[in-house]
Amino acid sequence: MSWRWITLAGWSVLAAAIVATELAAHTVMRRLQGFESIMAFLARSRPTRVALLLGWGWLGWHLFVR
Repeated sequence: MSWRWITLAGWSVLAAAIVATELAAHTVMRRLQGFESIMAFLARSRPTRVALLLGWGWLGWHLFVR
């Protein structure tokens, strides 16, 4: 198993955790904040929006360029 597959597995686990949290926020636990609410909170100021954009670009470049 190569490091690339380990990294992709880690990102897959993170994505699954986000999806599970989102589903739990909308169905079972109404007090739990959803992903949209968390991202809206983070995107309130310009520096965090820039950091989110750079992080999204970095992730896309490293996962989808190959």
